[in-house]
Amino acid sequence: MKLRNSIHFGLMHLHNKKSIFILSSIILLVGIIVTYHIFSIYFSVYKEVLETRKVFGDNRENLYKINSAYITTNFVYYETYHDFLMELRKYYDIGIYECTSLSIESGCSSAIKEHISQNLNQTGTNQNLVSIPVVKIDNELVQTVGIRTDDNKTLQLKIREDGQIEVAAGSFYKEVVNIGDTFENPHTGKKYIITSFLEEGQEWIPASIYNNTIISLDTYFLTPFDLQEYTDFSCAVYVNNVYLTLNPAEAKEQINKIETLAEKNNIFIDIVSYKENEQEHIAHNKSVYDLSLLLSIIMFITVFVVIGIMAILSWMFDYHDIGILYANGFTDSDIRNIILHENLFKMVFPLMLSYGYLLSSMSNSGLDKSYSLLIYGVIIFIYTVEMVLCSYLSYRFIRRYAPIRLLGGEGI
Repeated sequence: MKLRNSIHFGLMHLHNKKSIFILSSIILLVGIIVTYHIFSIYFSVYKEVLETRKVFGDNRENLYKINSAYITTNFVYYETYHDFLMELRKYYDIGIYECTSLSIESGCSSAIKEHISQNLNQTGTNQNLVSIPVVKIDNELVQTVGIRTDDNKTLQLKIREDGQIEVAAGSFYKEVVNIGDTFENPHTGKKYIITSFLEEGQEWIPASIYNNTIISLDTYFLTPFDLQEYTDFSCAVYVNNVYLTLNPAEAKEQINKIETLAEKNNIFIDIVSYKENEQEHIAHNKSVYDLSLLLSIIMFITVFVVIGIMAILSWMFDYHDIGILYANGFTDSDIRNIILHENLFKMVFPLMLSYGYLLSSMSNSGLDKSYSLLIYGVIIFIYTVEMVLCSYLSYRFIRRYAPIRLLGGEGI
């Protein structure tokens, strides 16, 4: 009868331990996946801020954007806007850019045409022409945002006295062009010369600072921006691509002067600092940002409490076994390590399953792979810390009782 009861108790003990182990693993798996999705919302709101800061570099606090506050089909207005900027450049550091493309003769190098058509997914490329994406940009803006060459120097571009336009090529073109190579635009007759390669991994924002695609300069040619060549409606291509560098301490006074000058010329502009633009973007998304952070904290606390209770319950069935371990010479640190190892083992299957889920859903998260892995790593680290804390709590709960009481199966 005693043997039967012992066997029954043993089976119940194993059944309870197994049930608690499975339930803990399921809770951890659900916690990891749910927290990952909540964190993805949190990071997706803030990632634009981080990526934009990286694009504009360390001098972004001095950067102001001059936006056009008026759209018209009257080309005279744009010519006036052009003259206004020409006047403004005499007194202020004005940076302007334009995103466009460059058609060059493929006959100068068949390797270029083949390289671009195979890797840039261009359509409509014929036998004679190949189109390369181009950013025309002022040296003032280049220095402000810190665009660099592959030898870690600040980029400098100019139009030479013989009319050749200097070009900095993205790293994508290193295989097919060399320093000193020249090209010609068959439509305009302008000649270009490769003078440097860009440092790999640099980016640019082609339009509005936020809510816009960030492009990689690896696949672009950079050329100097010549404001004098723009007339009539061609001025409209850059009216919202104008930056101004000011000392923040003097910015308010200088902006008032610029706006007064614009008003005299019947030009309608809106000058916004990079800092104000960033704060406005964060404020616009603040509710989503705060809610996602709050939900993440609640999820971590919930899992910690539930797993902590499960861990303590798990060891409540092992008082007798722990008493035997003490009787056989196991120390407190040995018992603590056993509890820790068992609790950490509960994370193995949730880790495997959640990582597989992460890989399958990564393309739909809207985040880059690096951000997704960072989020996942942070979550796993936090849950690992929680499991360590749960192990410590379980150990402290067990240490409330003398080994002789544990050996007798007495716990609570």
